[in-house]
Amino acid sequence: IEAYRKTIALAPNSASAYNNLGLVLQQKGNKAESITALRKAVELNPKEAQYAYNLGFALKNNGEASAAGVAFAKCLALDPKRYDAHMAVAELQSSAGKDAEALEHYKAAAAIKPNEFSPLYNQGVIYSRMAQFGNAATAFEAAVKVNPDDAEALGGLGWALFKSGKPNEGITTLRQATAKDPMLLSAWLNLATALTAQEQYTDAVPAWEAALRIKPNHLAANINLGNLYIRTGSYEKAVSAYQAAANIDPKSADAHYGAGLA
Repeated sequence: IEAYRKTIALAPNSASAYNNLGLVLQQKGNKAESITALRKAVELNPKEAQYAYNLGFALKNNGEASAAGVAFAKCLALDPKRYDAHMAVAELQSSAGKDAEALEHYKAAAAIKPNEFSPLYNQGVIYSRMAQFGNAATAFEAAVKVNPDDAEALGGLGWALFKSGKPNEGITTLRQATAKDPMLLSAWLNLATALTAQEQYTDAVPAWEAALRIKPNHLAANINLGNLYIRTGSYEKAVSAYQAAANIDPKSADAHYGAGLA
């Protein structure tokens, strides 16, 4: 740090010295001084994309999302092929609930590095949120090709396939996700939901049970399991499931009604 400060004292227009000082200060946890130094680097050399990116990264880490977005946009204006900048902007936009904008940057990142998992997976996540399950399945499938062992990508693909009218493929893929990661709650919940919707009640029961072993206080899972216990004639188990739901939410009408029905 002192070496860069001395450099700046001797060469006050050295953008690289301010940039390097800012990076070292950031590593040391001195966020405010780091941002000041990085801003100066950008001011002195506004045509260097890396300096703009470094400033954006520091601002993002400091919780200054709007200012970070401006810095990353400047970086991309200077160098539109910056994978890291596209990913950073996508994360900012996604966090702000701007899924359409985030999606475009994830697509741009994937075009730059087509064999990177993250932009493909995140496209699938966003398409699923937008209920565009056909597109979600395409994105998740591409992500799974990059990393076949990623349980969350398999789970996302399975649910997208199920929701896009391919129930058998979806259920098979959701089973693969639970096999890869037996503690992945979302995969068990979606598998249980899919099996229930397909009226495969015997298979759905252990899927709901598996979800509840991971998260016993999941209200909907307890109620749905109670419903299936009734359908399969396990009335005592149904009462226990509904009572568990009522303990989680004493105001749940479904829990109390189900207990009475059982």
